[in-house]
Amino acid sequence: MGNYVKTGLTLMVFTLVVGVLLAGIYVLTKAPIEKADLSNQLKAMKTVLTDPESGKFIVPEQQIPTSTAQLEKMVWRKTDNETVFSSSVWKGFIYNPVYHILSNEGKEIAIVSGAASGYGGNVKILASFIKEGNGFDLYRLEVMDYSQETPGLGAKISEERVKERFFDFSSGSLTKGLKVDKDTGIGSLSSPEAINGAKKDGVVYVSDLMTGATITPRAVTNAINTMTEYLSAEWGDE
Repeated sequence: MGNYVKTGLTLMVFTLVVGVLLAGIYVLTKAPIEKADLSNQLKAMKTVLTDPESGKFIVPEQQIPTSTAQLEKMVWRKTDNETVFSSSVWKGFIYNPVYHILSNEGKEIAIVSGAASGYGGNVKILASFIKEGNGFDLYRLEVMDYSQETPGLGAKISEERVKERFFDFSSGSLTKGLKVDKDTGIGSLSSPEAINGAKKDGVVYVSDLMTGATITPRAVTNAINTMTEYLSAEWGDE
């Protein structure tokens, strides 16, 4: 009986010590992690508000957020949950909050972060959409998290030349639902003109840059399609 009590007390002390250590580690790492997450978010937001060709901001530079307080002023849609919206069609979701800002020309811009399931986990992106007439265009995106995708295959989604294939889709293409080329059967495209032409039909051509990888770019298109579904309802109600 004494041995059982001794063993129980030993386990209790061990559990208590481990709990205290874990709590201490959490306290020590919480602030640096939050700071790093904020830095990454601000950097990505800056990227999606920059013209990829000229390198100039598409919004007044003084409006680019550099702190949490400035981000809060840009909040457009927010809920009490981690996500604002999830799509039963595209199996993607949108994180809280959704941001809003005006371009240099006074056009509305929505900045949305979302994700969809990739090869090893969720692939998270941040994208900017510009309202145009009764619709909106996808302007630019940044890949925020692809940590569980296969190195040399799906992980190529973070390369600039790959991300550029998702830039600049018009409202007409978006409403059809974007698809990667391997899901459409369009075959091989060899010229930039043909690749850009496929965008009109909502096709993102990545086979030449991501040979053997379909699941990861499909996750990005599903995340974009989820954002399109959400914004169609939000901007359509205004």
